[in-house]
Amino acid sequence: MNRKTNRSKRYDKPSALRLVTIITLCLLFCAALFYLQNQPHETLPPNHALNKPHVHFEFYHVLKNAKEQTQDSAKIASEPPTSPPHTNTPYIVQVAAVKNFNDADEIKAELALLGFELQIQKATIRGQTWYRLFIGPVETQQHAIRLHKKLARHHIKSLVRKAKF
Repeated sequence: MNRKTNRSKRYDKPSALRLVTIITLCLLFCAALFYLQNQPHETLPPNHALNKPHVHFEFYHVLKNAKEQTQDSAKIASEPPTSPPHTNTPYIVQVAAVKNFNDADEIKAELALLGFELQIQKATIRGQTWYRLFIGPVETQQHAIRLHKKLARHHIKSLVRKAKF
C-alpha cells in the first residue's frame, strides 16, 4: 500500500518546472494583450476633410433585391389604369435637378439598377445651367403617382408634375 500512496502523492503536487512554465505563458499572454491594446489605431479623416463630395451608392442592396424590383416594375407596367385619365396632358415624375452633368449621369445609372428609366433634360434658369432628371412622360396622373410611391419605397424623393414640352 505504501507504493500506491507514494505514487498518488507524486501526481498531486505539480512540479516546479511545470508551474514556472504556466506562469511564464500567462505573463507573456498578458504582455501581448497590453501591447496590442496600447498600439495607436489608424483613423481615416472624415469625408469633408478629403474634399470629396459624399456620394451614397446602394448597389449592394440593389443587387440583393433585384428579383423583387424586377417583379414590381413588371407589375406596374402590366397594370391597367384604374380610372380614365382626367386630361390628355402627360405627366412626369421629377427625381432630381443638379448643376453638374456627371452627377446627373451617376444618379441616372444608380436608378437604372433599381429598374427606373430616367431622362436628363438641360435647362437654363436665371443664367445657371441645371440638369433635370425625370421619369416619363406617362399618360395618366395615376401612373405617375404609382411611380412616385415606388420611388418612395426606395427612400427617393420625387415630384409629380404635368409635362411641359
